[in-house]
Amino acid sequence: MKRPAIVVVLGADGAGKSTLIQTIVHRLTEAGRSVALFHFRPSATPRPPVTNPYLKHPHPLIVGILKMVWWLTQYNAWALATTLRRDGPDFVLFDRSILDVMFDPRRYRLTDVFRGFDPMPFLLVKPTVVVLLNAPAAELQSRWMDVSRLTFLRAKSCRP
Repeated sequence: MKRPAIVVVLGADGAGKSTLIQTIVHRLTEAGRSVALFHFRPSATPRPPVTNPYLKHPHPLIVGILKMVWWLTQYNAWALATTLRRDGPDFVLFDRSILDVMFDPRRYRLTDVFRGFDPMPFLLVKPTVVVLLNAPAAELQSRWMDVSRLTFLRAKSCRP
């Protein structure tokens, strides 16, 4: 039974995550590798992507703790099911992941208590590679003109 390589790509909106992931997927499939792509959108029910997560207030601490426990449970159940499959993919690419919480807790409406919280020890299947993309706020804003510069500065200040 093979175990897939798990690649996590993190970064602010507009940093180039999707472009990098599309390139990786294209190159790997050209090389005959199977690839599964996931986007970390934590929710109990399916929802569309959040358009501006920084405008909402953080949840109370107890809600944040419960959310983290739920997300860790979801990730671990998925990871075990994926890695134990005989016909699983060669590579799993994450556009954002639970690891994003340690760099940008506000995106997930968590308080700053979670900044620097490392979920890695709680993951039963660890990522093989983690890529963190960064860019100046002005560059990010030029890629997403419908979002204010203040929003990008706020999001960028959440990064280490």
